[in-house]
Amino acid sequence: MMKISVYGKGGIGKSTLSANISYLLSKRGTVLHVGCDPKADSTRLLSGGKAVATFLSGGKPFVDGSLTCVECGGPGAGKGCAGKGLSMMFDSIAGIDADYRVCDVLGDVVCGGFSVPMRKGNVDAMILMTSEEYMSVYAMNNILRGMRNVNDSPVILGIVLNSRGGDESDVRRFSEAVGIPIVLEMRRSDLFAKAEQEGRTLCELFPESLEVRSIAGLCGSIEGARLYRPVCLAEESMEAIARGRPGVLSKEPPSERAPTFDSFDADRNITYKGDFIMPACTSHGATDLAMMMTDVAVILHGPRNCAYLMEFAFRRRMAQSMADRRGVKMRCNIYSTGLDAMSAFAGGIEPVYEAARRVRADGFGKAFLIPTCSSEIMALDIEDLAAKVSKETSVELIPVKADEAFLSSKYGAAAGFFDAFVKAFCIPSEIVPGTVNVFSRSMYGMGSDESKEDLARLLSLLGLSLNVSMMGYMSAAEASRFCAGEFDIGLRDSEFNRRIAAAISVHTGRRPPLLLDIPEGLAETESWMTRVAEYAGRTEMLGKALGALRERYREGISAVRPVLEGRRVAIYSMHNRDVEWQVRTLKDVGAEIVFIMFGMDSFDDHEARSPSYGDTPVMEGGLCELGNAAEAGRLDVLVTNFPRASRLGVPYSRLGSPRFGVEGAIEWLRILADSMRLPAGRGWRDGL
Repeated sequence: MMKISVYGKGGIGKSTLSANISYLLSKRGTVLHVGCDPKADSTRLLSGGKAVATFLSGGKPFVDGSLTCVECGGPGAGKGCAGKGLSMMFDSIAGIDADYRVCDVLGDVVCGGFSVPMRKGNVDAMILMTSEEYMSVYAMNNILRGMRNVNDSPVILGIVLNSRGGDESDVRRFSEAVGIPIVLEMRRSDLFAKAEQEGRTLCELFPESLEVRSIAGLCGSIEGARLYRPVCLAEESMEAIARGRPGVLSKEPPSERAPTFDSFDADRNITYKGDFIMPACTSHGATDLAMMMTDVAVILHGPRNCAYLMEFAFRRRMAQSMADRRGVKMRCNIYSTGLDAMSAFAGGIEPVYEAARRVRADGFGKAFLIPTCSSEIMALDIEDLAAKVSKETSVELIPVKADEAFLSSKYGAAAGFFDAFVKAFCIPSEIVPGTVNVFSRSMYGMGSDESKEDLARLLSLLGLSLNVSMMGYMSAAEASRFCAGEFDIGLRDSEFNRRIAAAISVHTGRRPPLLLDIPEGLAETESWMTRVAEYAGRTEMLGKALGALRERYREGISAVRPVLEGRRVAIYSMHNRDVEWQVRTLKDVGAEIVFIMFGMDSFDDHEARSPSYGDTPVMEGGLCELGNAAEAGRLDVLVTNFPRASRLGVPYSRLGSPRFGVEGAIEWLRILADSMRLPAGRGWRDGL
């Protein structure tokens, strides 16, 4: 099969030329004419002026003797993805056998779908069509630039100049500069208009005309002709053409830079280093947070595999972090719209209705509607869609907006979730004095009952009580109490939490929430309590509260001091350079800290703290360096957050605790002491 593609700016005459080429070639052999424009008007002159049923509508190819016509079609304006439909159609027509295939293509190669007919294996001869107008020449240059990215082999037959009667010098300058010849010059002729009025090709109605002889000459040169590689002009040269400046036009040099991905994660405020590619997802953050709602469903508008992967990741991390609540059994609350290529092509709306009906049948009255990258590419109005589906299905869909920057974070749309959550569940209500709401994006390991009890215990020392804790599983009823809280506290002073704090303040009309680091260890917890007391106006209770804290800490560490005092301990930390509270706590029980080593991170955390650790040796290294240092340091135990460190054969324990305050520090020391009681060496590795 000889594969021919005709590209050019919209309205330049591609469909007319393509139809006439197909008609003439059908006299030599069988022809498959493929209309690649969503307007579905390429085959009109080959089907007697009648519309051919499109691939999108499920229509079958139109066959007239040796000529077979296929129209791709497309979704309605502003809906779906026509480019995706084009790639699907090419898969479906792969089995149609013909001597020639002629593709009439929309000249937009910014969309990957419309580049399918120019890719390797899909084209043997490519025709570029232009008029003498600058924007037509500019489009042709852009097509050549796009072609260099997907197919730089010699497949270009040449340029067809469809003259509108203007100055043709720019086209000729361009042709000479890129080294691609003008193979056909078409002049304005009333015969084309007469043929179109009859719904026929010029070649069929006026076979003896001069115009037909010119097109026939082009068809005769297609097979065996010299072909050219894609070459485009630099932007400076295109500007010179636009301004009519004389001089030599320069070609755009081939790109020597390998494709790269953005390395900055806007949500987490980190930058990936070296060759490490940033993991990014449009909806991961929002889905993680939304699945915390025990009686609210999550509709993920995208392929099924997105929902499978996100549910697996969510449940695995929740299990590993022990972020459970006693008596709470998590329902399966995630639903996928099952968006596939065909439904995306058609607009991707009906699958949302189907998912909402399943949600209603399973007993959920509310559901977050979260877009994936597939639905984002289609540019769906997620708020308008949620409103329509809610009205027709009686399920309250809560739309979650994607991040403004596409694929800008591993945990995409987390901020969009909090915005949606505040609007949907922060119902104005009477404030209960002395109550505190706590929120954080980093919820894993922080939402267990023990953690909440620790937090409530700290607040109670200041005469405060915990109202809503947005750090783990919660129900819609719990969430609806948010506006009853008198104070709001965010755990971690991060760029992300500052945005959430601003949204809460705007929605509730209250003063901005207090943003604090998580209370861990004695000194940090004392600082945390001091800030909270100042924020809530409870400074008169602070002295007694701090005294109770210190007494509980002394009591807790005294039980493990005999086991840990004098022991040689090292710390190995990945992704976190702030281990200050662990160092202080170890010194409080008399342990000897041999060294602190930080792993070689794949990213820079722009919000990370790097405290000074005094005389304690601090170094960087991987697992090999850690093994050497551990052997030389004659360690009794290694404290680490890196699971692979267990391969060293040294007793090891976790680096932190999922609990808050001094209770977290006491529990961490108890676990460390238990590690010391286990046999070392081979017995240590086999003992568990």
